Amino acid sequence: MIIESEALNQSVTGEKRWVTTFMADIVGSTELTEKLGPEKTFMLVKDLLTRIASVVTEYGGRNISFAGDNTFAIFGAPVAMEQSSIQAARAAQAAMALVREAAPAYLKSHGVEPQIRIGLAGGEVLVAQMGITGEESLNALGSAVNLTARIQAAAAPGQILCSEAVRAELEGFVATDFAQQVSLKGFEGKNQLFSVGALVKDQTSLGGRMARSKTAFVGRDNQVAALREWLLDDAPTATLMCVSGPAGMGKSRLVRHVADQLEGGPSVVFAYTASEDQSAVLRPVVSLIRDAAGQTTAKNRDQLTEWIRQNLVSGATPRDALVDLLMGVASHNNNTDGYSADALREQLVTILVSLLARPDLRLVIEDTHWLDAISRQVLTQALQRAPAGSRLLVTSRTTDDLDAPAQAAISLEPLSSGEVTQLVRSALPDLANDEAIIQLLTRRCEGNPLFAEEIMRHLKTAHKESGAGTLSETSIGSIQNLIFTRFDRLSPEDKHLLKQLAVVGRLIRRDHLVWFAGTDEKADQIAEGAIENGLVERAPGTLHWRFAHVLIRDAIVASIPDMDLPAFHADAANVIQSTQVARRDDLAPALARHLDLAGKPEEAIGFYLTVARSHWRVYALDEAWAVFERIREMIAESSFRVPDHILADFIVSYCKVLDISGKYETVIDVSEQFLAALQEQSDKAALSHLLTLKAKAQSELLQWDDALETAEAALKIADEIGDDDSAARAKIAKMHLLNESFLGDFAEIQQLFAETESYANSGKDPHLALERLYVMTSCFRRTGNVPKAMATANEMLQYGESHDDRHAYAYGYWTRASVHAMLEHHDDTMSDCQESLKYSIPGTLDHFTANVFLRGTKIAIGAPETTNEELEATYESLMNSSEFAVAVLLGWYSAGLHILSGRLREGWHRLEKLEVVMENGLDRGLLAQYWLKKAELLLTIRGLLPPTVKPPRMSLSNLVFGMRLRFGAIAMVKEIISHLDQKMGYTDGFQFARLLVFQGLIDKAERRKPQARERLQRAVEIFSRCGAKFHETQTRELLAKL
Repeated sequence: MIIESEALNQSVTGEKRWVTTFMADIVGSTELTEKLGPEKTFMLVKDLLTRIASVVTEYGGRNISFAGDNTFAIFGAPVAMEQSSIQAARAAQAAMALVREAAPAYLKSHGVEPQIRIGLAGGEVLVAQMGITGEESLNALGSAVNLTARIQAAAAPGQILCSEAVRAELEGFVATDFAQQVSLKGFEGKNQLFSVGALVKDQTSLGGRMARSKTAFVGRDNQVAALREWLLDDAPTATLMCVSGPAGMGKSRLVRHVADQLEGGPSVVFAYTASEDQSAVLRPVVSLIRDAAGQTTAKNRDQLTEWIRQNLVSGATPRDALVDLLMGVASHNNNTDGYSADALREQLVTILVSLLARPDLRLVIEDTHWLDAISRQVLTQALQRAPAGSRLLVTSRTTDDLDAPAQAAISLEPLSSGEVTQLVRSALPDLANDEAIIQLLTRRCEGNPLFAEEIMRHLKTAHKESGAGTLSETSIGSIQNLIFTRFDRLSPEDKHLLKQLAVVGRLIRRDHLVWFAGTDEKADQIAEGAIENGLVERAPGTLHWRFAHVLIRDAIVASIPDMDLPAFHADAANVIQSTQVARRDDLAPALARHLDLAGKPEEAIGFYLTVARSHWRVYALDEAWAVFERIREMIAESSFRVPDHILADFIVSYCKVLDISGKYETVIDVSEQFLAALQEQSDKAALSHLLTLKAKAQSELLQWDDALETAEAALKIADEIGDDDSAARAKIAKMHLLNESFLGDFAEIQQLFAETESYANSGKDPHLALERLYVMTSCFRRTGNVPKAMATANEMLQYGESHDDRHAYAYGYWTRASVHAMLEHHDDTMSDCQESLKYSIPGTLDHFTANVFLRGTKIAIGAPETTNEELEATYESLMNSSEFAVAVLLGWYSAGLHILSGRLREGWHRLEKLEVVMENGLDRGLLAQYWLKKAELLLTIRGLLPPTVKPPRMSLSNLVFGMRLRFGAIAMVKEIISHLDQKMGYTDGFQFARLLVFQGLIDKAERRKPQARERLQRAVEIFSRCGAKFHETQTRELLAKL
């Protein structure tokens, strides 16, 4: 029987710290016992280990354990030290020296000269109090502990060996040499070990750059002047200014220093970006606009709406979703989800353009290297549209976060030795004449403002205590140890509270600190202590604070044991919900993350749903998908029952995002995973909706029979529960699959179109309303009713106008372009594609499809702007993501480009490969278009149809191949006509007229001129009725030549 110990469920009262581990072993203790006997050996070992322990303590280490003939110690915890590895190396050298010096005495007293070997390793360990028998003692656990034992065992008598991590810390301060490369038990691969020698004076670069300096601002005169001039210039040449440099070079401090000098000038609005913002869509942009609005009278919804109106194009109405977003509340209209995202983004861009151009305002975004993708797109669009005189100031580790037509950069490099000297003298006037101290500090800080500041704090402390400045001849050490030398000065209670605040985030809100501290007085006391120790700084222009650098916050969080983190995250969620209720929706990302990490999925899921809908609202589909996937994982991993309404909301919302993202296989996977759960619910509306989305996905994957069965099931459920909306959704999905497959006829599709009109016009589901119009346009286009196809496409544009829906414009214009492309009205096609691109969001299917039609048209007119390699790469990508229809278009364009370039053989073989794909199933409209275009190509090669572009020059082999096609062209065209007659059954319309032309040309070739004339004349009449000007003109010219 296994009994679970209570200790397994207790939290850990300790911290994770980067430490240097030290293990010393007495060589040959077994032989010593044989020679001296156990009693004398015991006294010898005790004396040796006591001496070594004293050395460890002398150099700041902590003795952890003694076992047999060895001792184990750590440097850097429980109280941090800046030089843990160097101090450990010095202790090891001192221990070796001590044993050597004591050897003659041991030889005299015991008849032996004992030797030791020492191993050093570095890494993260858990340092905690452990009580086994009631008495607690400090213990350290982690791979670094085990590694130290292995290294010590590999050392020779009298040798100190260290790991590669420790060698990196010692470089430049302690001599090290490669000793051996060995396999160590419990560790993968080969481990390089280094022998540790004597302390040296020369120092190399510290490399890592951390936080910003807090002392006198020196060494940046040129950068200050350049930034000030740009900020105050009435007509700056650069729209974007980027202050760049490694972490810790003082980018933010430079900006604030200059901003403080603008008192009485333009107002400065800051937005801060943190690492977690990479998954928090638009947070920095929204924060920037909010704060800009906050400098006006925009204090409530009506005032904010009016402020937005003033910053939009004259006459534009602020979107409710935008007002919701800026207020940080849930959308007032849950049916808008992602469908008005392009309009929302457009208004965000317009507001930013307005703010960037204001002469009385300067916008600043710090750390843009953490920007999310959507913020990056919105800011880039704003910069590209911004008028002359606009400006945006950013700080970043790189200079290519944003793209602006005109941009400039100010680069911050490490401080020079002269600048560091100036810094020291300004901060420590009492030590201004101590050249030795100044030179030592200048050499050791190596240009990093933070390290200079930290060293000067040590000097200040020593000067206060003794009236003199002292500085040990050692290095700063690891970044974490540097932070914890400050952190460990705080009381245990204050340290715990700062850990909690670090878990909440980099910004330390005053209400959060008061909530944890209990009183305003205690909160101020804690904040002042953290400021005094360089851990925290005031957040400019607010009542709040923030960790002085993101690495400080990260190091503090990293010190919390994994077992304790859930409780910290639970408290983080509590403080957010208790103090910031007014913006609950805006805080959903933080609450979802904290509750998830706190192990409370039942609470986290609701907030994650809010986050996903927020992403969906601005068309951040990849981000929404990632959040939905996390919810899916949580449901699968948890034993609790998700409330029916939340489960239904999640499943339907997720599948809608997957549908619009083109992830059709995942729609089917999700629907099959949760279908049984929805079948158990009393409300069947969600079940009908899910089946509708599944039917649409099956249709897109060409699973026609399954799709029809699923759509019928969705429609049956909707009818049973009397839900007209669900029925309409199912009917539109059925329209889609009937149009693309051979399972339905025109009359049935038209009937479903009429039956869903009321739902489409209700505005409840804009995407589905547009999908309905698109399907009907496609149906008219497929059957050759060009006037109806064009009129229905125009309805999509009218929907956009009446509903203020930019997506409708993007969708409608490329849909109309597809009709123009069929008619070979190339100018109209390109014009509509350009309009679609203007209204669509880059990266969306609308934007991509418009680009595809535009590229195809350029090929058709003989002016390609792409290559076969680019077309084929995109083709493969689309096929892999099941976007078959657009993939086939690209395959056709690739074949056309080969032929246009004189590579007839390659072009024809590309068409044959395309036919293999099409045999597996494709929507019938595209199938018909493919066969019609192939017939036109054959008749052109045969010389019966005139070429639309200048024929290319071809190689001899391509000419021979062309002759073979020419001889077989008529026979192949007859097969195509027969195939289309059987499959499509055209009796009128544009496609029928094209078949008449093909048959007429064959009649002409086979000397049946009366029949040819009759067919061509009839085709002219149909083309004229369809408004197909190109085909009408071409056919009239063919008639004239009979």
